[in-house]
Amino acid sequence: MGSRSRSTQANVAREIKRARSLQGKLLHQARLMLQTELAVGMTHVRIAQRSRNRSKISHNVEIARHAYESSIRLSQRIRLRDSNAGQSETDLGKLKAALRELGEKV
Repeated sequence: MGSRSRSTQANVAREIKRARSLQGKLLHQARLMLQTELAVGMTHVRIAQRSRNRSKISHNVEIARHAYESSIRLSQRIRLRDSNAGQSETDLGKLKAALRELGEKV
């Protein structure tokens, strides 16, 4: 094997390692985004549950619903790559149940 071939193999190996590292970082960021969306959704559910103002209830339910929909999209993307999504799925189920209690059809 020539030096050019070894150099090419080394470059390919280095790029594969870099791509795997970037993929891991992307998955980590997606997990954080999912946790944030779920927290935002549950926060707005609690605000809606405590409010007596119909306009504020509606506004907060809408925000919670958007967070729920974003969470679904993120969880579907993560699920393809992540076998440790159990807690997020549990939290997503809690958000869904809370939205249903507020009259949302999710």
